[in-house]
Amino acid sequence: MVDRLAARGFLTAVSDPQDRRRRAVTLTERGRAVTEKAMRVAAEITAATLAPLSEEERTMVVRLLKKLG
Repeated sequence: MVDRLAARGFLTAVSDPQDRRRRAVTLTERGRAVTEKAMRVAAEITAATLAPLSEEERTMVVRLLKKLG
């Protein structure tokens, strides 16, 4: 997966000189931009999903989801 994301320009992976089994993975600017956009879209979806609920119901849903997660 790391190789595929690197090939698409979303991250860079550099071998650890101390341990060749490990790689340091960093998001590129493109990867950061896509991540930020995805987080905004997720927040919008969450807001739309919870919109019909009262504040008390929203609090309950969030509490239950945290319990599951």
